[in-house]
Amino acid sequence: MVQRATLLMLLALFVIYTSVEYVSTRQVLSHCIELKDHRETQVLPATSTPSQSAISSSTGSRPESGSTMQGNAQHTMNEGHETKETRVASKVGKVMVVYGTLAESDITKRVVDGHRQHALLQGHPFQLFERQVLDGLWTKHAWLLSVLLNELHKPEKDRLQWLHFCDADVVLMNQNVPLNTFLPPKDFDHINFLISNDHNGLNTGAFFVRVHEWSVRLLIDVLALRSDRPEEKLKYSEQSATEILLDTEKYKNNTAFVPQRWFNAYRGPREGDKLIRGATVPSNTIKEGDLQSHFAGKKKNKAHISEWLDYAANTSSGWTRQLKYTTLPAEVALFWKLEKERLSWDKPVVSEAKDKAIGG
Repeated sequence: MVQRATLLMLLALFVIYTSVEYVSTRQVLSHCIELKDHRETQVLPATSTPSQSAISSSTGSRPESGSTMQGNAQHTMNEGHETKETRVASKVGKVMVVYGTLAESDITKRVVDGHRQHALLQGHPFQLFERQVLDGLWTKHAWLLSVLLNELHKPEKDRLQWLHFCDADVVLMNQNVPLNTFLPPKDFDHINFLISNDHNGLNTGAFFVRVHEWSVRLLIDVLALRSDRPEEKLKYSEQSATEILLDTEKYKNNTAFVPQRWFNAYRGPREGDKLIRGATVPSNTIKEGDLQSHFAGKKKNKAHISEWLDYAANTSSGWTRQLKYTTLPAEVALFWKLEKERLSWDKPVVSEAKDKAIGG
């Protein structure tokens, strides 16, 4: 309990510190924008984003500055730089955590740029964090927790409603699929977490979390699990900790396990981007028009990232298509319809005689 209290205190101090940094950065930016001859602080068009070097030299800010929304304009913050768009901002934000040597990779930068462009196109506030704050892979849950706390600090009308997290080995394949596509309908307002399993169990490479105090409790418990329960063997680090907690009564009824292909698809049995004839194709294999592909696990999988970035960039390759020409809307609608029916079947049946007795 002492460890958890210490963790909560550190997190609170961390959020306060980053909030102060954010306000300070906004003030600097407001002043810089007035200097229209300063080429590194110009407002960029929808089709471009600031380079990391330009951002660092023009703002001198910390890389973990976040996103905000004002009025009907989208404001995408990356390393303290703000890009304005006329599109009405979505209530679904996108979060990525990339740090260390991985952040310096040209391939990783291309991956991040793909997600940034998708966020700009669809109106999703985008936040990129490039500093390690905890050991191992626990950093991403810590940053996600800080984003949740920051959103909950806002008036409800100004908050994001959901956050989508994805790792740096998740390649955005179809810019025309908004993240809202996958969200549960109003009948499922008790669902706070959307995630999927692969052949190894839970996979946290890409998931959705609702901006809600439930989500704060979950992430705090995930971060505290290895100290609270040191006997637990966490084969996949924070991923295993998340899996353990989602299987408890405290969290499982508010979690939906959705088809992996929706937003965490794998490449499947392919030569290039074509399926191998006669091969068994798992249900989690990406198909044309899907949102993104996750190159998880071994180095041989990650070696394909560059070529798949090229496929995604080639608009005539068949991977990019309008949402209405994909199977996703129908699949998502059917999933939630069947889930609603399943929940109705699970409700206890009250006999007619008992109904009359209750009714008097």
